[in-house]
Amino acid sequence: PDQNFLLVTDAHMLSRLLYPNPVCILSVCCQRTSSEQQASQQDRNVMVLSWLTATDNYGSFICSVKRSRHSLSLMLTSRKFVLGVPVHGMEEVLRQMGGESGRDSDKIAKLGLRAFYLSSLRKCDKQEKRGRSAKQEERKRAEEEDQEMLAIEGCAAYMVCSIESVMSTKDQASGRESTQEETAAQTILSCKITRAFVNANYWDGKTFCAMLPSTRPFMSFLGSGTFGFIVRSPLS
Repeated sequence: PDQNFLLVTDAHMLSRLLYPNPVCILSVCCQRTSSEQQASQQDRNVMVLSWLTATDNYGSFICSVKRSRHSLSLMLTSRKFVLGVPVHGMEEVLRQMGGESGRDSDKIAKLGLRAFYLSSLRKCDKQEKRGRSAKQEERKRAEEEDQEMLAIEGCAAYMVCSIESVMSTKDQASGRESTQEETAAQTILSCKITRAFVNANYWDGKTFCAMLPSTRPFMSFLGSGTFGFIVRSPLS
């Protein structure tokens, strides 16, 4: 992947990557045990995510995922996932991704997507490693975790996210059984961005947007397979 990425860890900057409400590629990877083989094997998948919003200035957000999604089961197993922000030129990839299931096949391979682990972007991190022991240990854990954080090439930014809580859609007050409509409903997840890798062409230290007119803008989902482009106002 492109190595022109900056590591963003400042908590008060992480939510800014969601301020423009970009459509995202959610990628998740975990080890699962097959009941037939009784062996652990890697399971991975990707999906398009557009129903999400920041809830504070420190990386917290909520997102909505359909309960039947294969990716959701992987997310609830791993409790971690990556959000990539695709750019203009990837519209057809998103349409194809939304029309395929990864439950019975490797969607990433089937669609010919180029996947990588975020640890490969670590070489762009030039921060000094001196500091308090606690900070060094935290950095080491993040570096090790990035070896298992799967992402798709071509995005303007990658956010490492963790699930903090799952909001039940069951009527807790009445305790009634779920109806067919509720079974097909969404699962609301409360999540947090722990760190991010942002292409330098989209980040000036406080604003996430294409910095130059020649830079391909990232997108917002308008519905029915249609996308809009997010660009900086000429008046700003």
